[in-house]
Amino acid sequence: MKNSVPRNLHVSNHPWVASNLPILFEPRCSLIEFRTAALSIMYALAVEATANLPRKFNPPLLIAVLRGGWDLSKPLQEFFPGSPLGLVGLDMTRNTRKKETYLTEYLIKLPEETDRPVFIVDDTIASGATACRAVEIAKLNYHAEEDIRFTSLVASFSGAKKLCAEYPKISVHVGKIISDDEMYDLAQDHYKFSDRLCEVIPSWRLELPCRL
Repeated sequence: MKNSVPRNLHVSNHPWVASNLPILFEPRCSLIEFRTAALSIMYALAVEATANLPRKFNPPLLIAVLRGGWDLSKPLQEFFPGSPLGLVGLDMTRNTRKKETYLTEYLIKLPEETDRPVFIVDDTIASGATACRAVEIAKLNYHAEEDIRFTSLVASFSGAKKLCAEYPKISVHVGKIISDDEMYDLAQDHYKFSDRLCEVIPSWRLELPCRL
C-alpha cells in the first residue's frame, strides 16, 4: 500500500495525532473523550496543513462539509481569527429499490471571497464522492487546485486515492488511512461517527486536557 500512496496525500505522523486516534475507534468512550480527541487531532492536522503557506498571506477561506466539518473547523478558526467560513451540505442517499446511491446537495453557503487559500474540513473521506464534490464546488467558486487543502480525521484508502487522483494538485491531510471495512464500521449504530461530533455539549465540559 505504501508504494501506491498518492504524492499529494499526507498522513500525519505527529505523536499527538497517534495518541488520540485510538479514542475515535473505541465505541465505549464517552462523548466528551471522543470530541476532545477529534478536536485535538484536527489541531495537529491544521498545523501540518498550514506548514507550507507563504510568510505573508490572506487568512484562508474555510469550508466546512456538514455535518462533522462544522465542529472540526474550529481549530482553523482559532488559528486564523476572522477567516470567512463557508458551509457545504452533501448527503449520500441510497435508493434500495434501484440499488443506486445518489449524492445530493442540501446547502451551499459560501462567502464572496476570492484572494485566499482554501481549506476544506470534513470528518471522514469514505467513498471519496463527497470530498470530490466539495473540492469541485471550491474550484468553481474560488481557486485552482493548488490553492486548496483538504483536512480530515480519517480516510479510507480507496476514498483518499479517488480524491487525490481526480484532483492531483490539491493537498490532502488526514490523521489515518483505514480499510474500507473499517470505514463502513464507523457509520454503524455503535459508532455514528458524525453524530458524535455534532451532538451539543456544554462548552465548559470540552475544556478538558486531551491525551498527550
